[in-house]
Amino acid sequence: MAVEVRSAQGQYLQALADGLAKTFPRRIVTREVLDYAKRPLDDIRRGVYTIVSAGRPKADWPMQAVEFLVVGEVLLPEGRTGADVEEVELRMLDELVAYLEGVKGLGITLGAADQSMQIEAPYGWVKLAGTAGPFDATQWLRPDVVDPVGINPFQKFFTDVDIPPFCASVVHDDWLREAGDKPDYSKGQPDLQMQANMPGSTQ
Repeated sequence: MAVEVRSAQGQYLQALADGLAKTFPRRIVTREVLDYAKRPLDDIRRGVYTIVSAGRPKADWPMQAVEFLVVGEVLLPEGRTGADVEEVELRMLDELVAYLEGVKGLGITLGAADQSMQIEAPYGWVKLAGTAGPFDATQWLRPDVVDPVGINPFQKFFTDVDIPPFCASVVHDDWLREAGDKPDYSKGQPDLQMQANMPGSTQ
């Protein structure tokens, strides 16, 4: 029987893991470190993220903070090069950074990142360090302070609609040449426009 998670830090890290799983459902997210040989190959092919506690910052007992590591593991098909593995690792790091920077409800400071340097191809791995906090000693870490709303790298969403008779393609190209929030409509106007401000943007 698994040990019940009662520690504030453990509950907090579990909340981080739950949010990561919701944000990237194609990945496997876990709180348990396992050797490659003990993980199902299908899981590693999808990419596995493991979140583990790494202790507390030095002399942190009057204040509260949690140091953690996120370890990513992946397996590419036979025949893929070390450069292919590196590219997948970089994409995994991008996912982790975007998620952790998008988490609401607390401060997360990202630390060093590491990866396999192509040595274990077709296996690959990444490691990203982070610190959550500090928090006042009277405010216990709770999973409800984590609001993993997911990531949204966009601030605004614009839609320009052109209906027949269509404008020339060069006009459409000008619509995409934005100067701040002002596309170039000097050669033709869209028939319909929509704009939405995106909540929880990370940029």
